[in-house]
Amino acid sequence: MSLVARALWAAVVPNNTPVNEAVVATHSLEFIDALVTTSAELALGNLLSVHRLTTSNGKLTVSSFSGELVRAARVDGEFDLR
Repeated sequence: MSLVARALWAAVVPNNTPVNEAVVATHSLEFIDALVTTSAELALGNLLSVHRLTTSNGKLTVSSFSGELVRAARVDGEFDLR
């Protein structure tokens, strides 16, 4: 997972210059953790955000989380971002 996360970051931030965006859909907490870990290692945490989409009774709800909040939540095991 770490290799895939690094490849994704390399595509988004070639030569340490943010020039692209990537939208990734996943149910894998392992992959989310890999993205969080590699963003911290590469000092790119401010570029990461997670958008959680849920439906209830036909209504779509979107929650957005900054990279720092995602990192803290995953390190503490506070909540499941899937």
